[in-house]
Amino acid sequence: MGTQRTENPRAFRPGSVKVHERAKFYEMLGLDATEFDTQVVRKTNETAARAFPVSLNVDHPQFFPRLERSAARNLNIKHITEGKGPNWLKSLRKLPLIMGIVGDLLRLYLIEPVDAENLRGTVR
Repeated sequence: MGTQRTENPRAFRPGSVKVHERAKFYEMLGLDATEFDTQVVRKTNETAARAFPVSLNVDHPQFFPRLERSAARNLNIKHITEGKGPNWLKSLRKLPLIMGIVGDLLRLYLIEPVDAENLRGTVR
């Protein structure tokens, strides 16, 4: 509606990407990388809601699937970059993945944010 945006889903993407790139590390610690990432995003969003008038709607059914799909595409881009083949072909192979990430981030940005001001004073 008329809610001002002050957060950006791109802020969560770098952390999500790093967590998924280091999934084996988290497995060695006995943690599920995806569950860990989800909890970090939720806690970060709760903290941001205390400082900003709106927060991301992390409870929206598309939020985490799109964030995880973006991280998976980024891993594919990393594998293509590290793989063999001419650079022009690597760039061509990465293009649909990059466009997919851009599309998912755009869809995340367009999810109606939560009015954090209305949540102030509530116990969670």
